[in-house]
Amino acid sequence: MITAIGHSNNPVAAGAVEEVLAQCRDILRDRSPSLGILFTSNMDINFQAVLDRILNAWPDLPLVGCTTDGEISDILLCAEDSLCLLLIHTEKVSFSIGLGENLSRDPEAAVNAAWTEAARKIKKKVGHNNFTPRLGLVLAEGLKTFGVSVDQALRRVIGENFPLFGGMAGDGYQFRRTFQFFNDRVATDALILVLISGPVRFSMGLFSGLRPIGKTYAITKHKDNIVWEIDGMPAAIFMEQFLGQRNYQELPQFPLAVLTEDGDFFLRAPVFINKDDSITFVGTFPENPRIRLTEFDREAFIQAAHQTTRECLEHFPGSSPNLALLMPCTSRRHILGSRAMEEHAVLLQHRDRHPKMRMFGMYAYGELGPLQGTNTTFFHNDTFALLLLKEDT
Repeated sequence: MITAIGHSNNPVAAGAVEEVLAQCRDILRDRSPSLGILFTSNMDINFQAVLDRILNAWPDLPLVGCTTDGEISDILLCAEDSLCLLLIHTEKVSFSIGLGENLSRDPEAAVNAAWTEAARKIKKKVGHNNFTPRLGLVLAEGLKTFGVSVDQALRRVIGENFPLFGGMAGDGYQFRRTFQFFNDRVATDALILVLISGPVRFSMGLFSGLRPIGKTYAITKHKDNIVWEIDGMPAAIFMEQFLGQRNYQELPQFPLAVLTEDGDFFLRAPVFINKDDSITFVGTFPENPRIRLTEFDREAFIQAAHQTTRECLEHFPGSSPNLALLMPCTSRRHILGSRAMEEHAVLLQHRDRHPKMRMFGMYAYGELGPLQGTNTTFFHNDTFALLLLKEDT
């Protein structure tokens, strides 16, 4: 597996795309890429023109991507309004892509459409008897799905234990509209699935650095991602007791820890306080949810990146990965501020032992990945999510 990355912060889109293409060509030389992933948080560029230029260079390239809240690479570390392109060349591993639309209206139908298309393409490549995808990468609409259980739809259609990793598209923290890229198409309200099959080794994990504190509370009135009451109290009043005052900008920094039956938890970040004192969260809640409040400090966020990286490398079933794919939550960048690059520098500290490991990723409006010790996919907020990949030679 050869991983080529191009990353440019040139404000002129035409110049940026030429720069990333040149950077990728320097690595690939005359090899053909097997998969392309494009990330950008520059919401003012002509996305169609960028896709067309990349596909003009490699007409048969399976190309996916989305808009983000920041791009990550081992070239510029973390950048806003940039263009970042990953091209992967493999000899043995197969990548197959599928698209599902109208995700917010019918998530299961969208997932099923993406799965069916990607599976059909793999079967055409390797034959029905050899259809054994190892894992999937998901890129999906990040705003219209606040109240949609995308993770549940993925589990129902693809299976409870099929390994999935991914993130939700951003829009430069404007909270207006996100876009997904599929070959030469610019879509919205869509889900993209990349199925990976063949001799690939991988490990994945995520940690947040947030700590549940205090007693356990019950969410006593909610629907989807909107919470009206916590322990019988209006949700906004309940949160004000914890925050001290109604501060809309700080609200996303205090997610709720939603407790699972096995004692673990996942996070749900509040984003809006509504006029009726309800709160809109990023992501849905299960039935009869039990929650705890959380606290954080910036050092704990950095340590969570260390823990995720360390555990993914320790559990990696091979010598050294070719690619580190990052999907940290956008809230982490805004909380860490000037220290945001320290999260990504954590991976670079391991380059002496893993010199072929490239780093690529995006800041997401939510992450998809397993809870610790499982393969079951959940939707997460506020985590540092990491996938390591290698072609088995």
